[in-house]
Amino acid sequence: MPRSRPTSNPLSYHKPTGQYYVTRGGRRVYLGADLAAALVWFHRLQLGMTCPVEKAVHFSPITLKELSNRFLTTQRANWRNPTETMKGYLGWLGRFLKDHPRLSAQDFTVEMFANWKISLKERRYSPQSINHYLSAVRALFRFAEDTEWLEKAPRLNRVKNESSIGIPSNDKPIYSSDEISTLLRHADVQMKAMILLGLNCGFGPKDIQDLTWAHIAEGRVTLPRSKTGICQTYRLWPETQNQMDAIFTTRKGLRLLGHPEVTADPERNHE
Repeated sequence: MPRSRPTSNPLSYHKPTGQYYVTRGGRRVYLGADLAAALVWFHRLQLGMTCPVEKAVHFSPITLKELSNRFLTTQRANWRNPTETMKGYLGWLGRFLKDHPRLSAQDFTVEMFANWKISLKERRYSPQSINHYLSAVRALFRFAEDTEWLEKAPRLNRVKNESSIGIPSNDKPIYSSDEISTLLRHADVQMKAMILLGLNCGFGPKDIQDLTWAHIAEGRVTLPRSKTGICQTYRLWPETQNQMDAIFTTRKGLRLLGHPEVTADPERNHE
C-alpha cells in the first residue's frame, strides 16, 4: 500500500536546505523553514492558490571529508564484506581527500575530476587502481545526490575509466610441470595443500584465506566468491583430498594435546 503522510503534518522536510516542501507535478514546492507558515501555504495550495515566488534554494555547504564520512557510515550496511570493502574505500577516498583538502562538495567539477585522473596517471598508478579511485568518487557523488546533500551531482561519468591493457599470453609467466613438482617436494604440509588447491580449484590467496573446514565435504570444495557471492564448487583430486586429510589429522592431534594455536573446534580453523 502506498505510504500516506498524517493529516496533521502533510509536509516533507528537506534537511540540506532546512525547508518544508510538497511535491506537485513531479516538482518540489518549497514552503519555507517555519512549519506553521508552511502549513498555511500548503492549505492555500490545496485550494488552488499559488505560493509567493519561490526563492532560490540554497543547499547547506558540506565538505568532501564530511560527505565521505556520511557515505562510509551509510554504505557499509550494503556491503557483503564490510571490513574488507571499508579498507578499499578508506584508501581510495583517502587519496581523493588528500588531493582536494578543505574543498566543498558543491565546488567539485567534472574538470577537476578529469585533472585528478590525469594526476593519477602521472604518478604512475596502474589502470586498475585508477579505475578503483574513479569508481569510488563516482559512488560518493551519487550518494550525495540521492541523499540530497547536493541538489545535482556533477556528471562524473563524462570522465571514462582507463582501458586495462592485458599481458599478452606469450609474456605471462607459466610454471612448468617440473617446477611445480619441485615446489611440491620441498613444501611443508600447509604450503603443499595451498599449491594443490590452487592447481585443483584455481584458488588465489583470498580464496584460500576464506576457506574453512565447513566448505569441504564429500570430496568437494564449495566456496562463495567474497565479492560477488556466486557459489563455486570443485571436486577434489585424490592427492588434494589426501593432503587435506593429513592437515585435518594433524590439527586434530594438536587439539587433543591442548596445543594453544588450535581452537577447540577444528572446523573453525582455516586452511
